[in-house]
Amino acid sequence: AAYSQGLGHDGQLVLWKDADAQMSTVNGHQPAMRGHQQHVVDVQLAGDPRARFWVNRPGDHRAWGSLRPSHWAGNATLPNVAQVDDMALLVFGPAAAGTEDLPTYTHAFVPAEACDEVNGAGNWVFARSGDGYVGLFASGGLEPTGAGLYAGSAWRCEAAVSGWLVVVGSRRRHRSFGDFCRAWRASEPSFDAAAVRLTVARDGREFGLAVDGTLVIDGEAMAFRHLQSTPVVAVGGEDLGAWVRLAEAT
Repeated sequence: AAYSQGLGHDGQLVLWKDADAQMSTVNGHQPAMRGHQQHVVDVQLAGDPRARFWVNRPGDHRAWGSLRPSHWAGNATLPNVAQVDDMALLVFGPAAAGTEDLPTYTHAFVPAEACDEVNGAGNWVFARSGDGYVGLFASGGLEPTGAGLYAGSAWRCEAAVSGWLVVVGSRRRHRSFGDFCRAWRASEPSFDAAAVRLTVARDGREFGLAVDGTLVIDGEAMAFRHLQSTPVVAVGGEDLGAWVRLAEAT
């Protein structure tokens, strides 16, 4: 589903889901600007109601601090985001004005207690809850926190300027969790820190996103086209039109 909300279509929303996993994003929302409490990517797996995952740049050094954005809610500097079905690209640029004294790292929340499997090495961390899968890639590498309140559930990328890839899957679509992990590790996303641009190849196509641009697929810029407040819904890749028309038809 895709639609927009807000003044000037500022909230460009995309949702992809199946029975076991879902991901939603806000695309191209004030990238490189100082944030407030926006979460611009959210993943949920059906195996456990607590199996929710997200990525952000902290707005507070303290986990229980009073700032907005906080340690986990919102972004000190908002990333550029573009979602294509079950894959989302995120690009974090340099710190926005006024955030220089805030944490420079980015991190992912991976709730270990809600997962049946978690494995991470190098640039990737993968998790399974029930039959739902999620994979998170960070260009600067990922390390789990080993102590403190979120030990084992916070995975940190120390690079302030970084590219992230978030992908979801399920047993019915990818067979085993191991197959899902191997397939995405083989995709080898690349990040150009000078251009602040993330690139990933998938199914014979190249997807790219810079911090100051729109999604580029095989060299062609793809502007967000669903600038209407009524969701456009597609099932199995077939566009079914506006949700209200679908509801009337059923």
